[in-house]
Amino acid sequence: AVHEAERRLLEGETTKSYVGPAGSAGFNSAMAELILGSNSPLVRDGRVSVIQTPGGCGALRMAAEFLRLCKADTKVWVSTPTWANHL
Repeated sequence: AVHEAERRLLEGETTKSYVGPAGSAGFNSAMAELILGSNSPLVRDGRVSVIQTPGGCGALRMAAEFLRLCKADTKVWVSTPTWANHL
């Protein structure tokens, strides 16, 4: 099964370059439609921004950094207990 999956990936490969910093545009678009609905005014009007993150902890870190850039004295609250790597 693994060899078959590898074969399929190699057959469909069109480039050796990395995906951009925001991730795959097609994947991001599909996720916005899946989460918000394809008929959502936010999706239809192009008012949604989507990025891919390196896992859940990476997403939390990126969100906190984004909030800090928008407003330096922003507080980010986490639950107690939480995972140590969320801090």
